[in-house]
Amino acid sequence: MKVAIIGSRGIPARYGGFETFAEVLAQGLVKYGHEVFVYSLPEFQHLPFSHQKIKRIFIKASKISSLQKVSMSSLSIFHSVFREKSDAIIFLGVSGGLVMWLPKIFGTRIENEKQESVRLSLLDAVRTTRKYGLGWMFISQTLSSLHKEIIGQLRIFFFGFGLALGTEFMSLKEIIGGDPNALKLYQSFRDPHSAFDVASMQYAFMTIGPVSPLSFAGTPLFLTAFNTPEEFLSKNRLLREP
Repeated sequence: MKVAIIGSRGIPARYGGFETFAEVLAQGLVKYGHEVFVYSLPEFQHLPFSHQKIKRIFIKASKISSLQKVSMSSLSIFHSVFREKSDAIIFLGVSGGLVMWLPKIFGTRIENEKQESVRLSLLDAVRTTRKYGLGWMFISQTLSSLHKEIIGQLRIFFFGFGLALGTEFMSLKEIIGGDPNALKLYQSFRDPHSAFDVASMQYAFMTIGPVSPLSFAGTPLFLTAFNTPEEFLSKNRLLREP
């Protein structure tokens, strides 16, 4: 099967999580016999790359930083659908959202049966392992991407910035029980990346579940995470004296 991976800046990984994920995923798919191509920016073309079975396709994107990922993902989708005629496309992020409808309109085949099989296996695993005291950790940027049955099996939730609007906020409201004061406080969270520097960043979280004795009251708890490992070590008196 021809699989396109779109949404990262490119491989080999040198920037962040999407690039690392794209590279590791591509390696795994190749081992299972799939033909994999990862869309990358031209600047990645001259970096050492040893995975000969993974094809890289270089796309010239906008030079404007705010438009770079959007333009790259959109052009990559066009190329994948009309030039490579890929069987499946894996999107990383939502930067190509303007043209994500193209694969379905123009016949890019999605492995619905295989996806359904994986989904059912995951749901069964979550239900079964809980009986034996084994836990799962699900990390997602949206609540809508998690199956309702998986959400129903979870006991502890941590909600960071980004769920204060639209359907995501409605899902959040349903999970925490609609406490108006808690929801209002959550909506006051600031985007950490809007800060001027690392020192002024605030990583605020709302949590529900048995994370502390206060949790058994059933009301959400709020916390602010440390910005750096050094701050964590200092506050917990774990720094060694020079």
